[in-house]
Amino acid sequence: MFITNNRLCFDDKALYHLSISSGVRITQQGFLFLDGDVRLNDPSYPCPRTLGAMCAYENYTFFPCTNQPLTTVTDAPPPFDRFWLNEAKCSKSPSMSSFHITVCDLQRGTSVLWSNGVVSVQHDMDMNYWASLLVLLIMTWLIINMGETIALILEVKGSTAHNHNTVVLCIVLVSIIIGCTPQSLWVTYNDLTIYWSTIGYIGLYSLYHLMNQNTINVITGCLILVSARFYQTNETPYVATFLFLISARFFQKACYAFYGKANRQGAWYRYAFMACDVAMFVLLYMLSFVPSCSQSTQAHLYLVGILFPSAFLGVFVANFVRSKPITPMQREEEEATGE
Repeated sequence: MFITNNRLCFDDKALYHLSISSGVRITQQGFLFLDGDVRLNDPSYPCPRTLGAMCAYENYTFFPCTNQPLTTVTDAPPPFDRFWLNEAKCSKSPSMSSFHITVCDLQRGTSVLWSNGVVSVQHDMDMNYWASLLVLLIMTWLIINMGETIALILEVKGSTAHNHNTVVLCIVLVSIIIGCTPQSLWVTYNDLTIYWSTIGYIGLYSLYHLMNQNTINVITGCLILVSARFYQTNETPYVATFLFLISARFFQKACYAFYGKANRQGAWYRYAFMACDVAMFVLLYMLSFVPSCSQSTQAHLYLVGILFPSAFLGVFVANFVRSKPITPMQREEEEATGE
């Protein structure tokens, strides 16, 4: 669960969430309380809980609830001396020995991870400028292409397939993300599982879309991967949207299978990819969406709110396409691609 406000410290609300979590990750954006098993990075240091703060290690106190944080008048001792070099903007009071680490001390790409009385710090975890720019350009094209794909599904006159270009760009995108993402970025095994599952999902659908023109699934996989990389967690604000896209496309495919629109020769791989959609949906829901809700009951209610409109949309699109007359050329394409 993610908490952000103007004054981030371990007050009553934060302490409550920490008591029911396996750990916490602190960045500029706020506190992310973790539910899954935590992957502590090396080096890590013992940091027992202390009154009015998250924890304390020697002269360092992490995220105290005070209006007058302290800083040492001389160089801070290792291992967290890098915070001392970047704290000019934080308006701290001088001290002979104590150093308070606050959210103000956290630079872009810096995070503090605490779990079971142990703390570790990560620096420079953001992607570099040129990689981020290239990812942004690719995602802009993919999102535009998603609109074109929807037009293809609805058989809008003049719509054009770009599935081969989409596959190439998705492979380039995944390569950039893998190359710019150290494994230590994923601080829980849940995040690591979704990360590699999403890469596998994109890879499988990239092969599938060499023949199939409707590239919504592979683009959705790329959206999941990029949002997780930039937020440095899979608990992003967009998980509900991704669940909606996957389920709507699944219900559309299910209707095609029920109506017998798909050719029988390709039925085995069609059902295999529908099973991939179900597996991806379950992973996202259980390992990403449920932990982001304050209570599991809320997540289940939201699930109903996601499935109902997505099922309605998938069935509506399938019936809309089915009601349109089919030309001989379209029939040949359906037999070739299965949709």
